[in-house]
Amino acid sequence: MVETQKKPRGRVTSLLATVTAALVVASGLGFAPAVANAADPAVQTASLSWGVKSSFASYIKSPIAHGTITNLGATTGQFDWANGTGTATGDGSSFDVSFGAGNGMHFLGHEIDGVSALDMQFTNPRVKLTSATTADLYLDVKSRKFEGMSSASDEFFEQDGVRFATVTLPAPTVNGSALTWTNAATELTTEGFDAFGGFYPAGTALDPLTLTVGNWAPALGVFLADGTTPVGNSVVHAGDKLIVKGTGFDPTANVGGRGVPIPDTLPQGSYVVFGNFGSSWKPSSGAASATRKVGAQGWALTSATVDAVPAQYQATIRNQWVELAGDGNFAWEVTLKNPAELAAGGAYGIYTYGAGGVNNASQELGVALNYDPSQRTTTTLAVAPANSATIGTSTKLTATVAAGEGTPAGTVAFFNGTTQVGQTQPLNAGSASVTVSNLPAGSAKLQAKFTPADATAFAASESAVSPFQVNKIASSVALEVMVALPSGNGSGEGFQSVGATVKIASGAKPAGTVTLFSGKQQIGTPQKVNEDGFASLPSDLLKPGTHSLTAKFTPSDSSKIAESTSKALSFVVDSPTAKIVFSDVKKSDKFYKEISWMASSGLSTGTKQANGTYLYKPADAVSREAMAAFLYREAKANYKGPKVSPFADVKPGDKFYNEIAWMYKEGISTGTRQATGKPLFKAKDGISREAMAAFMYRIDTKAKPKTPTVSPFSDVKPSDKFYKEIAWMYSSGLSTGTKQASGKPRYEAKANVSRSAMAAFLYRKAH
Repeated sequence: MVETQKKPRGRVTSLLATVTAALVVASGLGFAPAVANAADPAVQTASLSWGVKSSFASYIKSPIAHGTITNLGATTGQFDWANGTGTATGDGSSFDVSFGAGNGMHFLGHEIDGVSALDMQFTNPRVKLTSATTADLYLDVKSRKFEGMSSASDEFFEQDGVRFATVTLPAPTVNGSALTWTNAATELTTEGFDAFGGFYPAGTALDPLTLTVGNWAPALGVFLADGTTPVGNSVVHAGDKLIVKGTGFDPTANVGGRGVPIPDTLPQGSYVVFGNFGSSWKPSSGAASATRKVGAQGWALTSATVDAVPAQYQATIRNQWVELAGDGNFAWEVTLKNPAELAAGGAYGIYTYGAGGVNNASQELGVALNYDPSQRTTTTLAVAPANSATIGTSTKLTATVAAGEGTPAGTVAFFNGTTQVGQTQPLNAGSASVTVSNLPAGSAKLQAKFTPADATAFAASESAVSPFQVNKIASSVALEVMVALPSGNGSGEGFQSVGATVKIASGAKPAGTVTLFSGKQQIGTPQKVNEDGFASLPSDLLKPGTHSLTAKFTPSDSSKIAESTSKALSFVVDSPTAKIVFSDVKKSDKFYKEISWMASSGLSTGTKQANGTYLYKPADAVSREAMAAFLYREAKANYKGPKVSPFADVKPGDKFYNEIAWMYKEGISTGTRQATGKPLFKAKDGISREAMAAFMYRIDTKAKPKTPTVSPFSDVKPSDKFYKEIAWMYSSGLSTGTKQASGKPRYEAKANVSRSAMAAFLYRKAH
C-alpha cells in the first residue's frame, strides 16, 4: 500500500477586481465594472524560464539513474512557462504571478521492479516579490521519499504552495510595458530541502530564472463626487460631478495616429468620455463616429507628452487634459453634460478609447450610468422663527431651489410629515414661501418638495427635514387665600377659603377646570373657572393641620392651551374650637336657639373679650357689607370679584369686595340706581328689613308660592316696594313680624336688621 503524506495546500488567489478587469479585456465586453481602486493592476503578460538545477536534470538522464524528464501541462523546453496570471505594478515595485496548476515537470529515475525510486513532480510555479531586490518561488510538489537505489519507498511528500527557493533580483530591463528580470539567482530553502527529497541541503544554489511581466490591463472605476463611493446604480443627473479613475493604461502606448494636434511620434493617450454610445461603438471594430455621442470629454496624457505638443495646440490639449501617471493611473473629475444628440440605441456611460486616431482594443472600456438628463436640483428650506413657535402664531416657510445651470421653474409644496401645509406655491426666481399658523402643537417635521414644470429639464427634489417645535399657549395658575371678615358693627368674626386665578399668555379668556391638591392628594372635584379665570376651590374639605396646596389648571382645549400648576401655598386649617357660649345671650332670651346655632355652624364667632368670654351683641344693627359676608359664608361661596366693580362706591381691594361683587353676580343685590353710571351699594349703611327680605328671596332657589293679594302684615300693602319678597318671608316662615295687641303683626320694613333678627332669618332658611 502506498502512503501519501499531505501538508497544507496554498493557492494564489487574484483580487476580484483584477479578475473582473482581466475578463473585460479577454471577453471584449462593452462595459467594465465600476470598482474601487485595486491594490495592483492585473498583469497582461507573464512568462518564466527556470531549469530547476541543471546538474540534477543531467543526473536523471545519466546511466546511473536511467530516468526521464516529462513536461506537464503547457510547460515547454527545460523549462518555460507562459500566460502567467496575477498582479503587478507598472514600475515593478510589486508583483505576484503564477503559471497554472498542472503546468511543470515530472522527474523519474532508478526504476526498481517497475517503480521509480526517484519520483518528483514540480508544478504551478509562483513568483512573489518580497523586497526591492528579492522574491520567493513557490511550487506545488509531489515527490516519493528517496531511500536509495535499491528500494522504492511507499511514502510520498505532497503539498501545494511550497516556498521552494528564494530569488535575488537584478535590475529589470524595460521593453514597452514589459519588465524582465534576467538570470535571477535562486537558492533552495529549508522547505525546499524536504520537497526536493533531501537531495540538496538548504542554501544550495539552483538554476537562475528569468521572469517577464507586462501589467498594462486597463480598468475603470467611476465614483461619486467624494471620490470613494462607487457610483453603482445611483441615479446621476446633468450637472453632477463624478470622479473617473483609470488604472493600467500604458503611458507609452498609442503612438502614431493623425499627427495633429499631437505629433505621431508621441503617445496619443486615451479619450475619457461621458456620452451616449451605441451598442457597437468600438473604433477597433470599425464603428463609425456616429455611434459615439460625446457630452463631456477628457484626454489622458502624460505630462511629458503634453509638454512636447506644439505651442499652437497647447491650449486645446490642456483644456481637456487628464494627467496620466507613469504607473498607468489617472483620475478625471467630470461634470456631466447632455450630448447634443443621442446615438441610435445608445446608452449613457463613461467610455475610454485610443486618442488621436489610434485604435487600441485593450483601452476600449465602458461603465454604464443610470443617467437622468434633467439637471439635478437642490431644495433647501428656511423656517422663521428658526426652531419653535407658539401654536396659532405665524410661521414662514421659504424654499430655495437651485440647479447647476439655469433657473428652475415649477412649484413647491410644503409638508409637516405627510400632511401638506398651506397652498402649493409657484417658484419665483428660485424661491417660494408660505406663511402658516395652523401647525398643531408638538414636534413638527417640516419639508419642502419641488415639482419641476418641465421634468426633462430639471429634476424634482426635496429639502432635508427641518425639526420644529410648536408649543402650546402657556397658562399660569395662582393660588390665593380669600378672606371674609364681617367685623362691621361690632363683629370680629373671620372666615378663610382658597381660590385660584388662571391667566392665558395670549390674553384669551381662560376656559377649563382647576383641581386642588394637598401634596399629592386631590381635594374634592375639579372646579370650573369663570370668565375672569377664577375658580373657588373646596378648601372646606381640608382636614385640620398645615397643608402645602397647589392648583392644577386643565384647559378645555388641551390641543392648544398648556396645562399649568401653581406654586405651593401654605394653608393652615385650625382644629375645631370648644363650643362658643355668648355671655350676652341667655337661654331665656328671644332667638337664643338661633344665635347659638350661628356659633355652632361656624357662621359667627362673636367678639372675643379680654377675659376670654364672647359677646354676640344681638341688638346691634347689621351693615350691608356685613350682611353680604354672612350670606356669602352661609352659601359657602368662594368667588373673586371682577377687575371692574359693578358698583360705583365699591372698588377692587376694598374690604368685602369679593362678597359684595358676589351678591351682584348672583343677582342678590342690584344696589341703588343712579341717574347716570353704576348703582351704589352703600356698604356701610345698615340693612333694612325690606332689603333683607329681597336678599333672602333672591338667594333662595326653591319654587316660590303665589304672592297673596292680602298682606299678612298690617304695615305692608300689596302696592309697596318689596311686597312680594316680604310676603314670601311670612309664607316661608322666615319672619313672623312683631305681634300686636290686636290684628295683624307689623313687619317694620324700614327698620334696620339686628344681629338677633339676622340669626333668626338665617336659621329659618337653613331649617
